[in-house]
Amino acid sequence: MSSIKERSQRYSTLIVVFCIIVIVAVVYLNLPYLWIKRANKSIDNGDLETAAKMFTRVISYSTVNILGHVDDRAKGYYGRGKVYEKMGKYGSAVDDFDHFLELRSSPSDVYYHRGYSYLMLENYSMAALDFSRYLESDDNSFAAYYYRGYAHEMLDSTDKALENYLNACERGSPEGCNDYQRLLEEVED
Repeated sequence: MSSIKERSQRYSTLIVVFCIIVIVAVVYLNLPYLWIKRANKSIDNGDLETAAKMFTRVISYSTVNILGHVDDRAKGYYGRGKVYEKMGKYGSAVDDFDHFLELRSSPSDVYYHRGYSYLMLENYSMAALDFSRYLESDDNSFAAYYYRGYAHEMLDSTDKALENYLNACERGSPEGCNDYQRLLEEVED
C-alpha cells in the first residue's frame, strides 16, 4: 500500500498536468483571435504587410477546434482579402473573397469588396454581378450603385449604366449625378 504522502504527490502531479493541459488548450484556441487582433492593429497603424502575415497565420493555423467550433479561416480570408484590396493586389483579394464565400455563404459586404476588386481588374461583368449581389442585402448603398453603373458603362450597357447612376444620385452620390448627366448628354448627342 502506498502511503498518504505518495498518494498526495500523485494527486499533486495529476493536478499540475491537468492545469498545463487546460492552459495549453486555452492558448491554442485563442491564437487565431490574437492574430486577428494584431492584424487589425497593424491595419490601423498602416502596416499592411504585417496585417497580411497575421491573417495568413490565421488561415494556415485554423482548423475545427476541439470544441467543434467552426474555424477562423473565413475571418482570415476576409481580412486578408480586404488588406490585399488596400494594397492594390486585386487578383489576390478576389481569390481570398472566393475562399471566404466557400466557407461562409453569407453575403455580408464581401460581394462589395470582391466587386470592387473585379472592377479594378477590369472584369466588368463579374463586378456588376457582385455589386448586384451586394445590393440584394443593402439597396441603399450609393457606392455600389455607382460602381455597378460604371461597370455597365464599360460593358456598353448604357441603359443599365444610366439606371445605376441615377440610383446612386438619388442616394446622395455627387459622382452618380455627374455621370448620369454626362452619359445622358452623350446618348442625346
